[in-house]
Amino acid sequence: MCEIESIYHISSIILNIIIIGGLVWFISGLFKAHGYEIKIIELYKELELKIDNEKERRAPMEIINLRTKHLKEEYKPKIENLERKRRFILDKLPFIK
Repeated sequence: MCEIESIYHISSIILNIIIIGGLVWFISGLFKAHGYEIKIIELYKELELKIDNEKERRAPMEIINLRTKHLKEEYKPKIENLERKRRFILDKLPFIK
């Protein structure tokens, strides 16, 4: 009878470790994805601020449009990289689709 209780006790410990590990993994993934989301929003705000600064300059519209296009092209890979990382994490987490 003692062996059965010890086997039951060991299996319950292993099950608890698996459940707690899964919860920690899930919650840390959510925090990581949220961190990427914050960085994405900051980059968009920074881009908008730079575009607004370009529009306030006294220059021909053609030059302003070229500068804003250049800024968007400069920020696009950074934003896409963060979005890809965020999407990868969210795709790996269960119950989040």
